[in-house]
Amino acid sequence: MARIARDRPDILERMKAGEFTSVREAARAAGIIKDVSLVEQILRLWQRATPEERQIIRQRLRGEAEKGRPESGWP
Repeated sequence: MARIARDRPDILERMKAGEFTSVREAARAAGIIKDVSLVEQILRLWQRATPEERQIIRQRLRGEAEKGRPESGWP
């Protein structure tokens, strides 16, 4: 909240007026916090996955692709 007060006093005033339901929401509006897409999150997690975890994920994805399941129906 201190950064919002320092960098974006206009957002701070809107916070005080009750326009935001959380400090996080206000920080997003101020450009302090950036939303990360689901794809970006998955790619970051992939980098941290062990070789065994990556193999499990590959097998699961191949199996689902072979079944011809629609993307929205997975897992």
